[in-house]
Amino acid sequence: LARGLVPNTFSAYYCQQLKWSRGVFELLVTTYPKLFHQFTWKQKLHYGLIPMHYLSGIIFLLNFLIPILSLSLDVIPFKMDLAEFAILGFPFAISIILIRHFVQIWVMEDEERGFHVVGGLLLIGTWWVYILGFFYTIIRKKVPYIPTPKDNKEKVSLALYLPNILLLLASVAAIIYGLITDWNPYTIIMSGFAAFICFILLFTIYAGLLNIIWLYLDSRNIS
Repeated sequence: LARGLVPNTFSAYYCQQLKWSRGVFELLVTTYPKLFHQFTWKQKLHYGLIPMHYLSGIIFLLNFLIPILSLSLDVIPFKMDLAEFAILGFPFAISIILIRHFVQIWVMEDEERGFHVVGGLLLIGTWWVYILGFFYTIIRKKVPYIPTPKDNKEKVSLALYLPNILLLLASVAAIIYGLITDWNPYTIIMSGFAAFICFILLFTIYAGLLNIIWLYLDSRNIS
């Protein structure tokens, strides 16, 4: 571990994450198959799990689309009693939290450990960047190496927030349509899921717009 600067703008952060995801996926499809037979089982497990972090972009997108499609098409995405689902899902969620905190012993200093809710929300909002990195790997499009800017001089674009804005609007529309067409406990629960997704997307958009305003004021030396 080493101390260093982090991206200071959302565009720089997205650029960094695109390069990292593209690089990891490139290793997955080109280098790993050649080396896997030389690894120990621990190494295979370690290097096999690394790309799963960036494949989370696809998982996040599926989670976004499930309540939207369910409310819009009036379909049930799973056949399971909600109480049974909660009984099975709760231990799984708790285990993820415990494992994450246990790992922090090795990867973080004492003052840096915690739940990192804001970082988690921003990670979810980066879903489309990870999918783009995966798509670039499939079509063999290279991402040129450009050092990630660490200052406030990089231009920002509202287009970077378009994927999250579109999903936010689709989720809001699905909630309205679902509750108007069929008011029942199931649509209320799915609307709750969609509303929670709206909160995550709205937070990411808000943080990005706040960053743009801050950069604008900083460029004009306005405190």
